[in-house]
Amino acid sequence: MQSQNDASPTLSKAYKNTAKAIKNHPRILIPFLIFACIESLALFFLFLAPRMPFKALLGPPIRTFRGEAFLHYPYNFLLLPELASFSKMFLSVLLSSLLTAMAIFMALDIANKKSLNLAGSLKAAFKKYFSFLTVFFIVTVLFYTLIKVIDGGLLRLLVYLASGHRKLLFLTSRAWVNTLVIIINFIIAVFIQALFIYALPIMVIEKAKVLKSIIRSFVFFRKFFFSTLLLVGIPMLIYIPIVILNQNANFLMDNLFPEIVLIVLFIGIFLSSLVIDSMITISTTYLYLLYKKNI
Repeated sequence: MQSQNDASPTLSKAYKNTAKAIKNHPRILIPFLIFACIESLALFFLFLAPRMPFKALLGPPIRTFRGEAFLHYPYNFLLLPELASFSKMFLSVLLSSLLTAMAIFMALDIANKKSLNLAGSLKAAFKKYFSFLTVFFIVTVLFYTLIKVIDGGLLRLLVYLASGHRKLLFLTSRAWVNTLVIIINFIIAVFIQALFIYALPIMVIEKAKVLKSIIRSFVFFRKFFFSTLLLVGIPMLIYIPIVILNQNANFLMDNLFPEIVLIVLFIGIFLSSLVIDSMITISTTYLYLLYKKNI
């Protein structure tokens, strides 16, 4: 249910403050740039998995779970999106929690008209690192568990459809299931992130404990339901083309060249970190600050 406070002027003001902060203080993007660079470095190492010395470390698990073929050109590129996803999951919990909190501290300094202190913001974030990490860990486990369960059900649906219906409404059964996977995964990602999105700002601004911050995030999300969904969902729409391209890696390789998969993944990293994550983090922080200012 949308509250009286959940109005478009508040939403537009959150976006306006976000744009103003990035324009006047571009250093607020540094935490997101750092994460993008680290994730890109991890992706480059995964790309080198078929080569020594990385093959000695990554070769055995790839050979065991996927087969020898995926350690050779060009099939290694088919596995790269999946490996990149696992890498992002790990790095999000370990590093993005810290760097996102750092960006929130910087947004708070801008709102309070203080000069930005990168080292000070990082130090402040590091003091509550394990609290931030806990929230990111819960979000990540919850998201990937739901995705695994739901995607598994959709795969069973694919088997059922393919057994008797090769096409349905002019599309193949696989195309329908792939479309459903993208839509459902997107909805799950938006709602889970929206539920927890205010936990870190509440920890930073209110200095609340983990459990209290999560509960208050749920309450604030309910109060500003549609505004939060828009602040989270609109930027995430930008990433859907990358998801579609990653799901069709085989098609890209057949019609272009195998290395296009790596290029798409690199584009996705910087799009996700510098555009999507920065917009969501800063805008939701300012929405919460607007609420605090008006109560």
